Amino acid sequence: MLVKVEPRHPEVEVDLAEADDNPFAVMALMRIAMRAAKVPASEISEFFDEAFSQDIDQLLETCQRWVHVTSPVHTRLIEISAAAAGE
Repeated sequence: MLVKVEPRHPEVEVDLAEADDNPFAVMALMRIAMRAAKVPASEISEFFDEAFSQDIDQLLETCQRWVHVTSPVHTRLIEISAAAAGE
């Protein structure tokens, strides 16, 4: 069963469709959105510490734990990943 967990910063919305599964683009979009939403720099650093050096699937999961990801393509990838992991 897939359980949707509220992100840490649900007020921050990020459309990752533009990133085209490029981890550097994903992280850049995340930084831009978090700064625009005035997320404290210490929390942005915490996100990057958690997200850095992950494969793209893990990175997308981390993004969804932190913010509201609006791209349906990436949201579906996370659902598939969670289902495969038996969550």
